Amino acid sequence: MSTTRVQRLVAMLGPGLLFAGSAIGVSHIYQSTRAGAEYGYALIGAVLLANLLKYPFFEFGPRYALASGESLLAGYLRLGRWVLVAYLALTVATIFTVTAAVTGVTVAILQHTFGWHGHPSGYAALLLVFCTVLLLAGHFRILDRTMKWVIVVLSVCTLLALAIAFGHPAEAASVPLQTFSLRDPLAVAFLIGLVGWMPAPIDLSVWHSTWALEKQRLNPAFGLRQAMLDFRIGYFGTTILAIVFLALGARMFYGQVEGFPASAAEFGTLLIDMYRYTLGEGAGWLIALAALATMFSTTLTVLDAIPRVLTQTVQLLGSTLDLPEPDEVIARNSADLDAPLTPAIGPEGARQERDAVETIVRAQRDAHPTPEATVQAQPRAAGTRIWYTIFLILLIIGALSLIRWFARDLRQLVDVATILSFATAPFFAVANLALVSGRHMPAGERPGLLLRMLSWLGTAFLIGFLVWYLVQRLGG
Repeated sequence: MSTTRVQRLVAMLGPGLLFAGSAIGVSHIYQSTRAGAEYGYALIGAVLLANLLKYPFFEFGPRYALASGESLLAGYLRLGRWVLVAYLALTVATIFTVTAAVTGVTVAILQHTFGWHGHPSGYAALLLVFCTVLLLAGHFRILDRTMKWVIVVLSVCTLLALAIAFGHPAEAASVPLQTFSLRDPLAVAFLIGLVGWMPAPIDLSVWHSTWALEKQRLNPAFGLRQAMLDFRIGYFGTTILAIVFLALGARMFYGQVEGFPASAAEFGTLLIDMYRYTLGEGAGWLIALAALATMFSTTLTVLDAIPRVLTQTVQLLGSTLDLPEPDEVIARNSADLDAPLTPAIGPEGARQERDAVETIVRAQRDAHPTPEATVQAQPRAAGTRIWYTIFLILLIIGALSLIRWFARDLRQLVDVATILSFATAPFFAVANLALVSGRHMPAGERPGLLLRMLSWLGTAFLIGFLVWYLVQRLGG
């Protein structure tokens, strides 16, 4: 691959790496490492299965956004106002635990990296205030641009640590080996949480759809084909790293530690010492900074995305818009897309045909505005920043309250957050599948039979697993 093509590929990447940066946080650095430390390699199959069966629902975010020109939020409104109301209710039910869990893990690494002692809630408050200042000042764009390099450093160091760890002879178990059993309520609860955030909560697909639209606004050449490549690089990269973190946890800690650390400080010590043992003291500092930068970026992303989507949701629900009928818009788009173009001859002809299609789609979008575009054109958009700030402050207050409550038990906080996310997953799976398979999606961009079959299987898995877990809990 030529240098120019590599540069184009790197420049094209964006929303997919934002997704990866959000995923490679609690689910990987904490949950995957914990899975290996407590159960060895027993849960590798569960990690792979979760990534496979949840894949379609994450892909539908950028797919719908780039095909329709609007985010999943506007799509939910097209499915029915009650769908968007349900999204808002489920989001409010989970945002505080999600933010608290992400911030708690960040504080754990922060305290260990710099040797800070004291109550985690105090450092969490300082961290969240600092993040708020950055976001309100508009400096998130700088961190967004550095995300790809932070992930690269963390990924390289983690892969290197795994290779070195397997190069050392395995140590004999010093504590009784723990085996995973579906009859163990605690093991099942952990499995539910692991799957709930593996590789991330499904509602992250909503964030991804807004990131994809923003990327296209800044770079009109970012079309559906580029968005799918960008997404798959980020998604499959997170899958590989989940296995790597699990393998590191199993190799370094399984049979060596009795129980995963509950407190934030103990977890930070365990994580960084894992890298220092395999890579040396100097490299330990490097990975500590990379892990800290990753978790800090994840915290920033969460703090920015949640108030943003809440603001858009409230504006969409509060709008009284005379929107064009989706059937009419899609019919026009589909008719233009199905119209015969100049026959494509060779790669250059194929490229010209794709450019022509994208030009047609953009023209149709300009002629028929989406709900979001119409909302933004109204005076209501003048209050967007106020709503964003209000939701951001409320989010921080709620998260700090939970961090203070779970200050000495980070493990329990993460379990609560991940289990809640798993409980809401079926709703997002069904809503995303209904949206991309129905009349609101251009016919030519709807998922194929294989992807639909995987979606049905994933939906059945999420619903069935949740029902089974609830029966187990209620029966116990």
